[in-house]
Amino acid sequence: MAIIFTNLDRRVIPNWKSFAKTSFSKELCSNVNLDESKFQIDDYIFDWESNKQISFAGDLLSAAIANNQTDRIEVKEAANQILKEKGNVTESQIQLAKIILTGDNCPTEESDLVTKKRDVIFDCIITPEHISKKIAILKKKIQECNYNPILYVELSRYYICLGQVEQSIKAMRIALFLDPSNRFIVRSAARLFLHLRDKEQAHYILRKSSSLMKDPWLLASEISIALLQNKSSRHIKKGLEFINSKNFHSASISELASSIATLEFINGSNKKSKKLFQTSLIDPNDNSLAQAEWAMSNSLNIDADINDLRGRFDNNFYESRALACFIEKDFNNSIIYASEWIEEMQFAKRPILFASTISTTFLKDYTLSQKILKIGLQANPSDSQLINNIAYNFALGNDVINADKYLSQIKSSMSIDPVTEMCLLATKGLVLFRKGQPKEGRELYINAIEKSSKFKESPWLNWIAVLNYAREELLINSEYCDDVINSISKIKESDNDFNVKELKKDVYELIEKRKENTL
Repeated sequence: MAIIFTNLDRRVIPNWKSFAKTSFSKELCSNVNLDESKFQIDDYIFDWESNKQISFAGDLLSAAIANNQTDRIEVKEAANQILKEKGNVTESQIQLAKIILTGDNCPTEESDLVTKKRDVIFDCIITPEHISKKIAILKKKIQECNYNPILYVELSRYYICLGQVEQSIKAMRIALFLDPSNRFIVRSAARLFLHLRDKEQAHYILRKSSSLMKDPWLLASEISIALLQNKSSRHIKKGLEFINSKNFHSASISELASSIATLEFINGSNKKSKKLFQTSLIDPNDNSLAQAEWAMSNSLNIDADINDLRGRFDNNFYESRALACFIEKDFNNSIIYASEWIEEMQFAKRPILFASTISTTFLKDYTLSQKILKIGLQANPSDSQLINNIAYNFALGNDVINADKYLSQIKSSMSIDPVTEMCLLATKGLVLFRKGQPKEGRELYINAIEKSSKFKESPWLNWIAVLNYAREELLINSEYCDDVINSISKIKESDNDFNVKELKKDVYELIEKRKENTL
């Protein structure tokens, strides 16, 4: 049984994209002091010319746009190369290439998107080999300029994409030592430690920054991370002063307004929350727009046209677009946007779970899901949820050898939450069914179903466990089929329980086939 993506507890934690992509956004505007001479576009040109690979071309295009150097011959060469290899590049890379070659900065039309899942192969996501090359290049640059903190942040990001935690932390601490007040560095460091589940350290880094009380971006992150710890930030009043002062560009206070709006919403102050969310949407980034959608999906009426906002701003909003397509049941385009979301933050587990849920449950493409989950496991090699999900996918594809291989990576020393423990039981039951051992598999499934029934606030967990078990009994046409058919008839899912409805549909198709075979 897979751990499925849920959008229940989203918070406005800082994204951690590459410096080039962050430069292309509005996050580095106004009161951030970055010495651009330290990170020239010539470095990107050198990388591109030395490797001639798409990942380096994409970085060059982002840096060229951010630094207003799109007319350079090498940049146009990289843009042309991206357009020549449309089958192996991301939509964002294509869009950047079009901006450089045509000056057209309009969002890509939905009709231009690839709509066949076989074309979404996730090979556009940077491979471990390419990451290792980028690490080697960064190390060489650091030897030439070892006082550039941005280089260390980039190094830290690549290390964490490979799951090399100690190296990532070491590089980030050097960056913090060199420039502890830099917005990009402080937010990146906080996001690294959140990824490592060290909320206290993430919060400490923000609280100790000398820029905290004068930078709305840092304050937004501090308030959100305090909320993650079930604490109330001491700086809410200061944040509201920033928002009401009119001294900051609306883009600079978007995340701050969104962070406080989330706090007010959780505390039941819907009127205050609505007003703050509306402020956050005056000039939103991908983070604040996705947070507004989260609030709306949790029944807060913000009176905002999210589709219009996506169209009016230059931001790519990949998370928002992926979730919107999912809600509209446009799963093929949803997974395309999810691939862009993963590319921006390859270390993050949330987009991995989202994309793998779509490919497994709705597209029934287990090979694609395995590819997505392997990307997630690069950065999170000991994550029990991702290990469970990839084993589940291999078992659904009747590859019990690989399913067992991944399940064997689960160690007793791992800290496993009750939901994941229950899902692992069900997955092991699935593997036993596919091995031709239904008696043993049945025992594990029943155990998992009993455990899932204890999660009263998440009844869908029990329904999914029952449906997974029912599928296996129906596939072997066992003597328990009538019992499981009776069990699934009692499932009363809501309209928003997409995963439950899809699994239920699959099971009912098996029931119909069974009826046909018995006539």
